[in-house]
Amino acid sequence: MGQVRKQGVLSLIFIYAGFAIGAVNTYLFNFFLTQEQYGLTAVLSNLLSVTASFATLGSALTIYRFFPIYNHHLGREKNDLPFLTIAASIIGLSLVLVSLFLFKDLIVRKFSENSPLFVERFYLLVPLTITFLSVILFEAYAFLMKRTVASNMVKEISFRLFQLIIVLLYGYDKISIDTFFVLFSLMYVPTVLIMLWINFSKDGIKINFKISKLTKRLYKVVLNYTAFHFSGALLLVLPMALNSIIIASVSPNGLNDAAVYVLARFFVSVIEAPLRGVTGIYIATISESFHKRDFLRIDRMYKKTSINLLLIGIALFVLMYINIPIVDTLFVDKDYSNLALVFGLIGIGKLFELSMGLNNAILYLSKFWKVEFFISSSVIILSIPVNYLLIKWSPLLGVGIAEVLLIFFLGISRFIAVKKLLKLQPYTIKTIGVLLIGITCFLIAQLLPRVSNIYLDFIIRSSVFGILYLVAIWTYRPSPDLHELLDKILIKFKKK
Repeated sequence: MGQVRKQGVLSLIFIYAGFAIGAVNTYLFNFFLTQEQYGLTAVLSNLLSVTASFATLGSALTIYRFFPIYNHHLGREKNDLPFLTIAASIIGLSLVLVSLFLFKDLIVRKFSENSPLFVERFYLLVPLTITFLSVILFEAYAFLMKRTVASNMVKEISFRLFQLIIVLLYGYDKISIDTFFVLFSLMYVPTVLIMLWINFSKDGIKINFKISKLTKRLYKVVLNYTAFHFSGALLLVLPMALNSIIIASVSPNGLNDAAVYVLARFFVSVIEAPLRGVTGIYIATISESFHKRDFLRIDRMYKKTSINLLLIGIALFVLMYINIPIVDTLFVDKDYSNLALVFGLIGIGKLFELSMGLNNAILYLSKFWKVEFFISSSVIILSIPVNYLLIKWSPLLGVGIAEVLLIFFLGISRFIAVKKLLKLQPYTIKTIGVLLIGITCFLIAQLLPRVSNIYLDFIIRSSVFGILYLVAIWTYRPSPDLHELLDKILIKFKKK
């Protein structure tokens, strides 16, 4: 198994280990907390993605784009990019904290009627923003130093283990609800401490305070790139984060409806996890390939990631969608009746995004990075008022329609741009076959008669879909990587 593939598999293992813990946490949060309290944890987490992303001032994107250049010309000892990006983030963090204070009265007016609990705990955003900002920066450097596996393991698992501990402490009356929320705001502290060690140990990052000649020569280029991409990246996180906040603000059910949306988003995040893992693995390689003008290598990665991500995404989407009724059984005291609707809409959009492979990363790491900025910024700016109107019309149905429209417009725009400017596209004839296999297996599993025992029904439907899907994929052979992995599993199974 190649080194890149091995890192990809290990990263996915750790990512899904984190999701397994996250699934347990989701159950425990819903079991021990009220739906409103769970909705608050979700809204804080979503809002955090905006505040922390703004606080970076684009530093993470600068790291991804320019660290290979700095490292090549300056080496570890003279590389001043770590110092510059940390300094920029400190400035950005200061701006965010001042803004939170200045807009406090507006927040109180908007949320006091439908979501008073959010107003009461609003201050928790401060420690959450500080710690998550650190995680964003340290993750970027870990990826570029190819310490991806360790970074993914720590990022995906440590804060979820922390959540597990504190919810159990609250559930068994060891701490109060006030203490629980304070500890919740500190959940990224262990992650930050461990990632400090990953980045700075064993010839890792070194902070060089002296401004290099390379920076003096490239600073206009760096600032231009960062300004464009920072605006685009910030806009990219806005819709998902704002959606839960808008729901909490305008829906008569407030944080209760926000809880439904965020639980659906949790299931969707399970589908998109492979994209996150693959992006982390390939981003340094794509950056190096553009630097060497190796477009054939980029094309291979583009097509390979497209088919592999679609294969995995279809399996995850179907397994979750056909078994969503379990949620109502587990949480009879809560209203998750619209969960399947919201998850189904957003999940279909996410499958479309996965089928595009790494088109986003390829576009913003190429010389046409300004095109990515204009695409994402224009689509997202137009989507924000549309999202607001749709959510106000029907909070949960509206948010599902809003997200799927955003995903489709972004994906199609990027696909056209990459194909026209770089002469690359991710699809092969095998893509159509994979879609037909997925739809057929889904319909068979979905149309099976319901069994009265919900857990037995889960086992039957999942088994029928899983067996049919694996056999069809193994026979069709759309992905050499996946087929090789299945062959190795089959050989080991036969030996036993």
